[in-house]
Amino acid sequence: MKVMRVDQDTIVEIVDLPDTIRDAEDGPERATKISDFFPDDEPIEEHDGVAQIGWVRPDADSPFGPPPDLNISLDQAKASTRLAAIARADAFTAPILAFYPEAERAGWDKREAEARAIVTAADADADLTAAIAETIIVKAMADAGQWSEAEAVDKARSILVKAAEFAAISAAVEMMREGAMAAIDAAADEDALAATLETLDTEATSLAAQFGLA
Repeated sequence: MKVMRVDQDTIVEIVDLPDTIRDAEDGPERATKISDFFPDDEPIEEHDGVAQIGWVRPDADSPFGPPPDLNISLDQAKASTRLAAIARADAFTAPILAFYPEAERAGWDKREAEARAIVTAADADADLTAAIAETIIVKAMADAGQWSEAEAVDKARSILVKAAEFAAISAAVEMMREGAMAAIDAAADEDALAATLETLDTEATSLAAQFGLA
């Protein structure tokens, strides 16, 4: 049984459900119902880490269920797989970004540039007072924390270390996503598309372990 998720008439995701299930381990098999997997009394918000937008089925009384006929083109299947791949890439970095408010993340690039200027001045035995005074974010942090110049330099070095770590993670995710997109473009059928997502999940698991995110 296939169930598709749609957003404004665009197929976003296709999910395979078993055609039959057992109510008990040793019980008889029976035909699967959508209510076995998705409740009819509340919207679906997430499934396998992908946000749900809307499920469709033949009768208009419920928003959940399989369509009467799911004959989609390979191009449509590729489009839905691309969206699923992007969602998986977003899910990979979500645990990191969840610790920081959006306003703080917006200033990361500037904070990194300021930290680099301070570290450069420190390594060159230049005027640290002037270097710190020319910053905005780091100076505000230093004033609030009443840092000494030495502490400001240590904090600046810490900022650069964290920036390098996140840059490495971002680069790895980008390469993982680009590899998936190339495989999706080259896929000859839906089985190849499904294999691409499986490969992406395996790579994500490996990267999570590599960067201590597992």
